[in-house]
Amino acid sequence: MFYIQPPKGVVILNTLMSCVETRIEYLELVYNNNADSFVGNIEYLFEGSIYDKTGHFTLRLLCSTSNDMWWYWSTREIELLEYRLRRVSTKQIYRMFRSIKNSTEHRKETSLLYEALNRISTFFSQREIFTHIAEEEHSTSCKAYNVQLKFQIIPDLLKKRLVDLKNGYAIIFCSKWRELIKSLFKSVLAREKIHLNNIDVTKLIKVDPRMKSMHKRIEQKLMRGGQIGESRITIENIDSEVYNFPPCMSHLHFTLRRRHRLSHNARFYYSLFLKDIGMKVDQALEFWRQEYSQPHTCGSSCSHNWQTDAKKFIYGIRHSYGLEGSHKSYSAPNCRVVCRELAGPRSEGGCPFKNFDKDELKKLLEAITKQSDMDKYLDAFSRQKPEVACATFFKLQRSKNIDNMSISSPVQYYQFMKEPDQVGL
Repeated sequence: MFYIQPPKGVVILNTLMSCVETRIEYLELVYNNNADSFVGNIEYLFEGSIYDKTGHFTLRLLCSTSNDMWWYWSTREIELLEYRLRRVSTKQIYRMFRSIKNSTEHRKETSLLYEALNRISTFFSQREIFTHIAEEEHSTSCKAYNVQLKFQIIPDLLKKRLVDLKNGYAIIFCSKWRELIKSLFKSVLAREKIHLNNIDVTKLIKVDPRMKSMHKRIEQKLMRGGQIGESRITIENIDSEVYNFPPCMSHLHFTLRRRHRLSHNARFYYSLFLKDIGMKVDQALEFWRQEYSQPHTCGSSCSHNWQTDAKKFIYGIRHSYGLEGSHKSYSAPNCRVVCRELAGPRSEGGCPFKNFDKDELKKLLEAITKQSDMDKYLDAFSRQKPEVACATFFKLQRSKNIDNMSISSPVQYYQFMKEPDQVGL
């Protein structure tokens, strides 16, 4: 569960890949509070098994090549640890403490971190103390037992004021043992990242075609939806990329550029859409800062501005990226959600194929396509369901006759626009 020592032995390449891909899927489900929906091979995830360790350490190696990949993976591994600490049996918890103790005792190197791990594992695995913390009625404010560590080891607990300080030592009470384990795990991962950077893992991966292929496959898997990797959407290219957006999001972009404001739901949906198609958080902060620093027009239903509401905006944007609050990364709305938006006199959201009148729809579609005469297509659009009309417009826009194509989300539309030859696969 804590992953200090990597497993030994030989693993077949296909099994190794299955361990890794299964773990990625499960980590994402746990991170989004949806672990119960997992339908993969649970054998690869049994806590403490060879497969479990193999998946963890392989991803640790592969993700160390990129700060974005590392952040994506490590935040989910930390979430998995917390999830397990609250759900596994007391026997498994005890086994974790004994494993930490044995692993730290057999390490050749000495450091404050591993000394701390050895101390807390020895302390909490004492029969009397372990029985105490394993009790179901163990209070979240209990101070019956405590352990002392150098304060430098657990900076996040200090920041949250979950410990007492005395003579350079942090005093951690038994009620905070889970928070302590989580904090030390973060420190272990941070230390391992520095170690892996020093040995130039990227170079090692490149000389092994098997690892190189696996790394590329994992990187592509994680990059779906713009979670990691190079920023696809930037402040510099967004005004040209907007012509690859679905009409609903193109409309929000044009409205924002014209009014410098969007209503709450429209702003939230458009922000999530930009995140999921590849806009990084620093670009998002600057993009919204530039717009909301400008005076709003009288046609806008939002009167907020960056000068007075900056903290609120920054927190909201970072929260949607999973960097604040519950650290849940939100996803852009699908077509069902967009179509449910009710049209109002000052509403910018909703599906244009459902909510716009003929003239308004014609103006929007002509703005985002090279087709100059939309009249002959508008009647066809009006007879189709919104998602079918959107797919029909996509084919018109890309000049491709693709059978059995359907659009289920604005993000999918954009991805199809960027990779038109792969549509329908």
